[in-house]
Amino acid sequence: MPRFSVHILARRLAAPLLLAAFALWPLDSSALGLSVEQLVRLVKVVKDKGTDLTLPAPVIAALRFDPDQVQPTIRQVSMQGDDGVKHGFAPLHGASAGYFLFQRRSASDVLVFHVDQKLSLVAAARQFGPARFVALPANEGDRELAQEFARWSQVLSAPADSLPDPTTARKPSR
Repeated sequence: MPRFSVHILARRLAAPLLLAAFALWPLDSSALGLSVEQLVRLVKVVKDKGTDLTLPAPVIAALRFDPDQVQPTIRQVSMQGDDGVKHGFAPLHGASAGYFLFQRRSASDVLVFHVDQKLSLVAAARQFGPARFVALPANEGDRELAQEFARWSQVLSAPADSLPDPTTARKPSR
């Protein structure tokens, strides 16, 4: 199992109240590789330790976001794998807004995802050029999203005491 240098991850599981709320939510995460408990843990990390992110207009357009879902900013967490790939996760604004995920291999190789509240793909896009994102076909987007969820699941499956302290973890490159 690859080892990740984690930018930000919590040391404790989510509050019981959040867990109860997600337990009532109809989510079949078995096919995604991300459990409800892992999602709750990730959302709690975003709330407690996340940083603000402003999405560029080309990403907003490519992923078909309503401006209210991402404005003025969204709160996100990211991690960087030993392979140098940066992965990010952010809940969107609104009761049923869903989530934004990204994978950045380099400044010009970025994958972005918009998933709904049930973690189903709404849209995926790949960066081509400095400010140009092109939508991926649904089957390719689904495949890439499943791989992204598997990466997050792998990190979130690690015991809390084996995760680096977020205050000493490597800062992300911008």
